[in-house]
Amino acid sequence: MKATLRKDNCIVAIEGKPAEMMDQKWKKIDNNTIVNLYLAMADSVVSNVVDKDIAKEIWDALIKLYEAKSLHTRIFLKRDAIIKL
Repeated sequence: MKATLRKDNCIVAIEGKPAEMMDQKWKKIDNNTIVNLYLAMADSVVSNVVDKDIAKEIWDALIKLYEAKSLHTRIFLKRDAIIKL
């Protein structure tokens, strides 16, 4: 996902708005990032972030949901991926 955001020059949106960036340019980048994130998500995942207003909030919610922080979580995600295949 980060590669897609970099390709579209939107990676800054998941890091937070730089103070020197103009609001109109920021809104365009943020909207493009939100679209990229939604297009990459399954419908079941979208329901977890539909209430978020900006790309950084969506990104942070996805990290909280899916980032493997423990061995147990990594094993669960790998098994879940195998089952879905």
